Amino acid sequence: MVEVIHELNEQNLKRIVRVIDDGGVISFPTETVYALAADASNPKAVERIYQIKRRYNDKALPILVGEIYQAKRIAEFDERAKKLAFRLFPGPLTLVLKAKPHSNLASNVNKDKETIGIRMPKNLPAIKILQAVGRPLVGTSANITNQESATDADEVINSLGDQIDIIIDKGRTEHAAPSTIIDLSEAKAKILRQGIISKQLIEEILGEPTI
Repeated sequence: MVEVIHELNEQNLKRIVRVIDDGGVISFPTETVYALAADASNPKAVERIYQIKRRYNDKALPILVGEIYQAKRIAEFDERAKKLAFRLFPGPLTLVLKAKPHSNLASNVNKDKETIGIRMPKNLPAIKILQAVGRPLVGTSANITNQESATDADEVINSLGDQIDIIIDKGRTEHAAPSTIIDLSEAKAKILRQGIISKQLIEEILGEPTI
């Protein structure tokens, strides 16, 4: 039976870290939807995410970080990325950047791809967990692929049930809309998904148009 945690006290945070260290899969809220998360450096844990979501493993998984230095260890931050991260991290923005070739990410996180999606959620429970773990986590929406994203813990339980080790239940998420995804891996910035953060704000920060 899945373990449900309501309070993120010191004891429970240690329990969550142990589960992640052992290759476990957890779910917790971000400001947008509930995330499905595991150690991004553990290929078996990453494979569990693919299996739980029923997702093809040739599609890269996004990464959640609790500190900007964690992101800079695994991805190349150009001036555009630095501008957006300075203004909008933490927040509902996913940056697609060139992946650093010698990071400790599991190879199946972004199989055969040279880019990686990175987000720092603006949600206190999520930040507490990410900072307690102290390293990047794979963090994708807690739902079966092509089904509606979960915005509370009951929806995660109903959808994924006992396939997860721990669910952190902190009620309904602040937003139902997803994060905005912007690809900065090429010369021209490209918005891949319009979410909470507007194209207008991104272009204002960058000082240039996007496609």
